Amino acid sequence: MKKSAFYFFCIVIMIAIGYVGVYPVFSENNPAESNKSADGERLYAKHCASCHPNGGDIINPSIPVIGSPMLKSQEIFTKFNRNPLRPDGSKGIMPAFSKENISDQDMMQIYQYIIEVLSANHTP
Repeated sequence: MKKSAFYFFCIVIMIAIGYVGVYPVFSENNPAESNKSADGERLYAKHCASCHPNGGDIINPSIPVIGSPMLKSQEIFTKFNRNPLRPDGSKGIMPAFSKENISDQDMMQIYQYIIEVLSANHTP
């Protein structure tokens, strides 16, 4: 009788683990957050990485994306990407990304990817 109760208990535990999945219940690794990060990475690859691989700048390496004052806030980042002007106010070679090209939601995901992934992985 004790043996069958033990086996029953083991089966219940296995079913519970299968139901919960491989992530611990109170894990900091939230799959929804991972998806946001993946979306930001995908959007960055599509719109930014050709000129700014890994948060750098292939056109002017002395002014990479990582550490840019344009990353102080999402609002500043979005405003700059909608109308990228040089510090003197003149038009540079970076294209402007309208809301039709990159939605505000997508811009937010790109910004979060730069801040949370690229900047975090960057070693000066």
